[in-house]
Amino acid sequence: MSSIFDSGNPADLEPCCGCGICAAVCPIRAITMKMNSQGFFTPEQVPGKCNSCELCTRTCYRFINTHQDESSPLPHIEQGAIFSAFSNIPSIRQESSSGGVAPVLASVYLALGYRIGGVSYAADEQIARYCFADTPHDLVALSGSKYLQSFSANALREFLIDKKRRYVFFGLPCQIYGIRRLAKINNAIDRVLLVDLFCLGVPTYHLWHKYIAFLKSRGHIDEVVEPKFRDKRTGWHTFSITINGINKNYSVKKAKDLFFAFYLRKNCICDACYGCRMRRDSVASDIRLGDFWGPAYLHDNQGVSLVNIITDKGAAAWERVRSSITTLQQHTAKDMFISQPIDRIRCPDERFSVMKLLADPSIPLEKIASTYIVPPDPITVFLQRSSRALRRILRRLRP
Repeated sequence: MSSIFDSGNPADLEPCCGCGICAAVCPIRAITMKMNSQGFFTPEQVPGKCNSCELCTRTCYRFINTHQDESSPLPHIEQGAIFSAFSNIPSIRQESSSGGVAPVLASVYLALGYRIGGVSYAADEQIARYCFADTPHDLVALSGSKYLQSFSANALREFLIDKKRRYVFFGLPCQIYGIRRLAKINNAIDRVLLVDLFCLGVPTYHLWHKYIAFLKSRGHIDEVVEPKFRDKRTGWHTFSITINGINKNYSVKKAKDLFFAFYLRKNCICDACYGCRMRRDSVASDIRLGDFWGPAYLHDNQGVSLVNIITDKGAAAWERVRSSITTLQQHTAKDMFISQPIDRIRCPDERFSVMKLLADPSIPLEKIASTYIVPPDPITVFLQRSSRALRRILRRLRP
């Protein structure tokens, strides 16, 4: 196959995750990334420009089944050394989404001369962008979870041009897979550290843009300057989404928020997310990070990170930062799966209808919510939470 657009039998390929690796690796800019009708970034071919170099197919996640040039199979997620931990600095722990391990890693490696790759929010475009931090001030924009698909092609082209500097990449599992392939082809794998995140999928931008319009229509915000999707001022388990505007700010707990109501139902995430292999099978990173949800730290409301050390390079990185981290204990794979279930995400029956309505600019978000997001009564919420907690405990007690 000469390019990602000459795909042969589609049944042999994974769905496109919109990571932008193909556009970055193309030496003649024959691929661009555009937002499609479903509200996700997707590659488009520049007519008549492809020279059939096949670099795009050699790096693209869709073609993972054809990538037979790996010297050894990618490790499985169960093979890592698993820890619970948090930052020793209370302010870092408080500002982070979970326990603050990611910002500690970033700060330590920045001081060692690495460029730090991560996602910031571009307020002028109302999208998330992948970019690099070269100073402690730059790191601020990369902090915290971004529940949006990032535009990454331009930043990754920077990496390809740079033949000397060392990098730490933070990203989603599918994205880190492509970056790993990119680094190998560029003979740069020895100067990168790859850190991916436990992921539950990325929602369509139609949801985010309708959500902003909804908040403006209700007078909650004027503009979106800085969204904080995981604001822990109300607690780690009971976090809020906070939108900082120019003259108005908005903050509400996750349980009462319309954006999270859609996102947590998984009725508007990317096609690739439902069966993502990098989320639940193999791992392309050196370290995987996430929240240590579940019964183990149910009463901790400051945040605990789940750290999965996958490779020797990841273990060396962990040793470098351990003096700045409080390690609570080492855990089993069973503990990890209770905290972060990685089963295939079920596609809800209403997804097609919800996606169609979200793509229609004439229909406001609250009208869609009135049909597909029905607030449960308090008793139902209590029973659902109790049932989930009981299932987690029972799974942990199984031999």
